[in-house]
Amino acid sequence: MFQISTGLTRVYTFGPTFRADNAVDRTHLAEFYMLEAEIGFVKDITNLLNLIEDFLKTVSRSVLESSMDDMLQLRSGSTK
Repeated sequence: MFQISTGLTRVYTFGPTFRADNAVDRTHLAEFYMLEAEIGFVKDITNLLNLIEDFLKTVSRSVLESSMDDMLQLRSGSTK
C-alpha cells in the first residue's frame, strides 16, 4: 500500500496528533492536527521554500477571509 506513494511527486496526510507528555500548564497542547507533506524530486531548496511560503499565504488568507470575527476575538483576548 505504501509503495505506490513513492511514485507520486506530492503526498500529504492531515490528521490528529496526540502527545503523552505529563505537562499540566495551560499553554501545553496535548492534541493538535498536523499536516505532513512529502515532495519528491526537489532539486533546489528555493523551490521547497517557495512552496512552503505559498502554502502559508494561502492558509492565512483563507483563515482571515472565513474567520475574521474569530481572529478579532482572539486578538482582543475576549472569551465570550
